[in-house]
Amino acid sequence: MRTSIFPRINCRSHDLRELLIDTLLYRAKWLPHARVFYPLKIVQVKHGVCEHFATGPCSSAVEIEMSRVLLGDQRLRGQLMWRLVWCPETCVKLFEMFGVCILLYRDVSKLIVKKLTRLPRACGCPRDDAARRGTRLSKFPTDHEVISCGVHDKPNATQMSVKTGVLYIPDLLSFPLFSAFYFTMGSSANSTAASCKRKGGRNAKRSGSLVLVGVLATARGVGGTAASAVVQFTEQIAECFDDWDVVRGGFRWVMVYFQHHSSAAMVNRQECVVTEGAMSEEDCENVRLLWDEAEQQQVRLDEEIVDALLAHC
Repeated sequence: MRTSIFPRINCRSHDLRELLIDTLLYRAKWLPHARVFYPLKIVQVKHGVCEHFATGPCSSAVEIEMSRVLLGDQRLRGQLMWRLVWCPETCVKLFEMFGVCILLYRDVSKLIVKKLTRLPRACGCPRDDAARRGTRLSKFPTDHEVISCGVHDKPNATQMSVKTGVLYIPDLLSFPLFSAFYFTMGSSANSTAASCKRKGGRNAKRSGSLVLVGVLATARGVGGTAASAVVQFTEQIAECFDDWDVVRGGFRWVMVYFQHHSSAAMVNRQECVVTEGAMSEEDCENVRLLWDEAEQQQVRLDEEIVDALLAHC
């Protein structure tokens, strides 16, 4: 697949890079008699009150390859960040799709860490502080890796061992639950966080020392997270890591909500919504336990973060 698509979307000029971003957003207008290359398709779209024809990726595989090109090219990432700040028509959509790339700039990520705030429980339970000791994030990883999650039940192309200090960015834009995630070593071992679909006797020997930090770039308002998304997340990363069965029951979870400036700040922890009949009772119980043990933090894209980001664009 890469040999047929990559040469067509490996954009080197400014205009072609803009076209690639617009195409991925279904905002590249199609004109009658214009030539459309194989990886693209013509669709009818509506932006505001206007309807027109646009070109977009012809399949999930093409969308993935396009996103990998954007994530893997420093110039393209810089252009993405510029549009994420200055283009009002697409900034929110781009933030949800690629906002996590802001963490790849070291000085910006350090600033974000300083602004992280913990989301308390709605009931104000006093056990929160004691249960969360040792999970304060000191930094985001400086290394990153784009991981392939596969489409249409095809075998996953990425198989690796779990490594700490690497920001894993899925190439699938519809990846469940998080925009990116990484593993780090915690200083506390107080947690008994469970995994979804846990297998007995296969928890890591270093139980409680490993922390999974998931980052979600979102412009949406406050709302619950579907329990099924938690299960889908664990199923997806099980395909990516060959030692997932060994470590999945032995770490804590930290969820970081990275919010667009247009969204209202969260006041309390996000709830996990379980739809009756959507999962087995065992999965429901595992998700509830995992969610109850997880810490939640938030940070908003404010002017100071934007100014630091623009220095790289």
